[in-house]
Amino acid sequence: MASNNVLRVNAVEEERLYLEAAHRVIANILAEKKGRTLIDIAEAINVDKKTISNAFNKTHRLSQMFLTRLGAAFGPHCLDPVAALSGGRMVPLVEADEGVDAMPSTTAAIHKLAVAKSPTSPGGDRITHTELLGMEPEIDAAIRALSSLKQRCERVRAA
Repeated sequence: MASNNVLRVNAVEEERLYLEAAHRVIANILAEKKGRTLIDIAEAINVDKKTISNAFNKTHRLSQMFLTRLGAAFGPHCLDPVAALSGGRMVPLVEADEGVDAMPSTTAAIHKLAVAKSPTSPGGDRITHTELLGMEPEIDAAIRALSSLKQRCERVRAA
């Protein structure tokens, strides 16, 4: 009899990780705005509060359709815990802008990073939370500009 070496995946562990990721999606959305509730989230994506509550309490799966609605309502970044299950993260798609100049935003982000990594910065060569959050707008702007260039690359490759 031939031996079929088949990789068997632990479905129970995958399910646990998925439930945890869905919980973190909702927890992150709650943490983004003081006073936001599970009811607010449910209303934003037009589902019953029990659906969100069960996912938050890790007692029921959140469907892809509802995850998609969450991403549309609260931004694709909120789905990072689910994307992390496959080693990724979510970034917004931006229109490919022929006139985008990624140099200013990317240079600004690199400058903020260099200042934060300086031995004379508050954290020395370690970036403090304050420094990190202080450079977030520049990081976001650089990612948007570079994403636009990436969209152009994909459009050229597809042509």
